[in-house]
Amino acid sequence: MKKHYSNQIARAVQDFLEEQEWHNEFNEERGVFRFGITLNGRLRSIEYHIHISNTDLNIYGLIPYIGANTEDPEEMNKMLRFLAMANYKMRYGNFEIDCSDGEIRYTCFIDCAG
Repeated sequence: MKKHYSNQIARAVQDFLEEQEWHNEFNEERGVFRFGITLNGRLRSIEYHIHISNTDLNIYGLIPYIGANTEDPEEMNKMLRFLAMANYKMRYGNFEIDCSDGEIRYTCFIDCAG
């Protein structure tokens, strides 16, 4: 099933990514950009997914090799507590954890209406 999204928002995101010289893939069926950025330092890389909707977009930042062990309840509880504290007073996004596989990501929402 094709997802409905704003072509105007998708074009604006594509223009920005090209301006930054960030090579990406765009799934026209789903309205999702995917790309990675190489970093200096311990993190080494971040994978980004930008989901376009009719009036907004969501940006997800994932560090592929950082996550929680879902088979260790103590570790999961510690990570859930840590992320709750890390999210305290954040204004423009938050950390999320997928409790089924331990994936941790940062997400940010941008309202593009008007």
